[in-house]
Amino acid sequence: MAADDSVFILVVEDDAATAAVIQAQLEGSTLARFSVQVADSLANALMALDLRRFDMIIVDLDLPDAFGLQALQTLVQHPAAVPCVVATASDNPELSQASIELGAQDFYVKGVSPPDSLPRQLLAARARHARLRRESERSAELLALFEDLPDGHLLIDDDDRVIVANRKAGELYGRESAWLVGQRFRAGLSPDREVELRIQPRGGAPPMTVAARVGFVRWLGRRVRVVALRPLFESVGAQFGNDGAAHEAPPSAVTGRVTGEDLG
Repeated sequence: MAADDSVFILVVEDDAATAAVIQAQLEGSTLARFSVQVADSLANALMALDLRRFDMIIVDLDLPDAFGLQALQTLVQHPAAVPCVVATASDNPELSQASIELGAQDFYVKGVSPPDSLPRQLLAARARHARLRRESERSAELLALFEDLPDGHLLIDDDDRVIVANRKAGELYGRESAWLVGQRFRAGLSPDREVELRIQPRGGAPPMTVAARVGFVRWLGRRVRVVALRPLFESVGAQFGNDGAAHEAPPSAVTGRVTGEDLG
């Protein structure tokens, strides 16, 4: 294994004996070449992050200068964006869940989890973090693409909620695109047909008819519907009401066919 293959770990732990055990578990592993540096406080961990690159951070939740989730919150928000695994003596499911929700990639219980599980957890967490980062970057590229499209585009989740709306979609509704996010869109579209929908712009403007088609894209690691809205002249269909819901109406005849590959 080449030197460049080393996995650099920052262990943030104030108990020297515990830090030594973790270091021995990692540096004795045959799964990867782990190189461990120990910081005995949050302040020292932050200084270490400023001086070199780390692949992973193992952080205790009871430090001299940080208690509870404070250290984790500080580290996950650090510009270095190093994935974190929480290591604590508390086998508390609520604490574990809170750590994950705050941004930890995994939760390791000292003295309870099998010793050989820590290297595996770190490698799995590192791979998961890299995958999520790639998906986030691809989603950002997709969002930039949406903004440049000439037609309105909406991303719809499984609950029929708009999760992304581009600028043109906002213009069609006479609102900022951010207003559409969170609204329900229940036009009953299917990927094998294009239908005409009537939308009601804000401010008393006359209803506008659009041709709507639906496809599928990957967004933040999940498959979601993308609805394209192209202005037409007249017809009936669905519109957002005052309650933010898209009220259903019988769709018009099929005017075309779409596939899940319309947006690449």
